[in-house]
Amino acid sequence: MFSWHKKGSAGLLIATIALIALALGGVCFAQDTIKIGLVGPYSGNFSYLGACMEQGARMAIDPFNEKGGILGKKIEMVIEDNQSNAGTTTQKMMKVIERDKVNFVIVGGGTSCAISAFEIAKREKVLTFSGDANDNSLNGEKANRYTFRIPEPNYEIVKAIAPSILEKYGKRWYFHTADYKWGWDIANTFRAFLKEKGGTVVGEDLIPMEARDFSTYIINVKNAKPDVLVVLMGGMSGVAAQTQYHEFGLDKSIKRVHPLFDHDLWLTIGHDIAKENGIGLVEWDINIGAPGCKEFYKEHKRKYPMTFVPIPMMDTYHSYIAVRETLRVMAESKTTNTQEVIKRLEGRVIPDSLTHSPAMIRAEDHQYLRDAYIFEFKNPNEVKFNGDWVKPFKRVPWKELYRPPSIHLNQEPF
Repeated sequence: MFSWHKKGSAGLLIATIALIALALGGVCFAQDTIKIGLVGPYSGNFSYLGACMEQGARMAIDPFNEKGGILGKKIEMVIEDNQSNAGTTTQKMMKVIERDKVNFVIVGGGTSCAISAFEIAKREKVLTFSGDANDNSLNGEKANRYTFRIPEPNYEIVKAIAPSILEKYGKRWYFHTADYKWGWDIANTFRAFLKEKGGTVVGEDLIPMEARDFSTYIINVKNAKPDVLVVLMGGMSGVAAQTQYHEFGLDKSIKRVHPLFDHDLWLTIGHDIAKENGIGLVEWDINIGAPGCKEFYKEHKRKYPMTFVPIPMMDTYHSYIAVRETLRVMAESKTTNTQEVIKRLEGRVIPDSLTHSPAMIRAEDHQYLRDAYIFEFKNPNEVKFNGDWVKPFKRVPWKELYRPPSIHLNQEPF
């Protein structure tokens, strides 16, 4: 213990040097590796997504580590389960930032989790990617200079798929809507489109994430006699809904669509039930036929031969792109400085995006821009392996899809 009275200024100097050395030791330890935080769902309604996002991130990390890392530093992941819960996301974000000193974070678990993470990212000045959330606010009022969103926004999903639903099935729609932020947002976006085209919403049920009995909701749909049931749910509640639609024979009387393709949901319920759904939109799939997709699938199969989801799904792809491009920027610029990395991500063009058109990270709102694909399910005799279930029949180039940015994050100070 230091005695300030006896040692005077010498004691103060020694103590100060010791504290500086301790602090520098912590910094040096943190800089020995490049750390990526994954705050995602390994339990809760979207429990399957965490592992899929982790696979994509590791597929991006491994090639760098095999070549010695970046700036002589190995890359490692720090994983935390946010339980698909916004409050837990806040806690786990602070944990990976304060304890683990991560360089950047990928967050999953849905819109509410992304919003919580984005608030922390702004306050703590940490680069953060949303890997699975589609809410329109994430490249709008909830975005900030430190946040980026890889999935497509609800507005663009609706713009791409709604005209085909209207043409194929009719103008009288019924919604089964997840009763939380994402569900409200995409349902409102669909309603605005339908109203503009002279269609009618004949009914809607707001369904809690914990719902497992859908008998009342199915009766409501049958009584309303819509042209099509639009299912805006995912996760385990989506699995329960699709299973009971089948058990009630709903497909015999009413067409239904699940507009946003959900690999894990279909793999859980099986092809026979999945194909009862009509057309939908897929943000990315191994069957879109773009350069690099087959190779990406083969590498995923080599690395993860026993995984529950036997193909790389959308969120695998989202994490892969977020991590790969960030690490590329660090390697190209020879820096891990957060603000410099962000500036180089803004406006970045990605020729090898595993989509037909080169993708881009838009500078103004930090939205990842890429083509969208409308799909239909394959017939059983067309399926070559588990997960090989869809065939895209229409590509929507991103330059025809995205509306102009509503914000200009690249002009904001850090």
